[in-house]
Amino acid sequence: MDAAVPLFSGERFIEFEGGYDSDSRIVIKGDAPAPFTLLALVPRLKTNEAA
Repeated sequence: MDAAVPLFSGERFIEFEGGYDSDSRIVIKGDAPAPFTLLALVPRLKTNEAA
């Protein structure tokens, strides 16, 4: 905690390991007591057309 945290600006792409559950959740947490600003969370969904 005696050194500055390196800044990050940009996008991060993370694979979501959820399934087809109707109650899947995304949790964002840090490992240090440092503030951060989350501007957006944009899920990319893959859907299938009904036959």
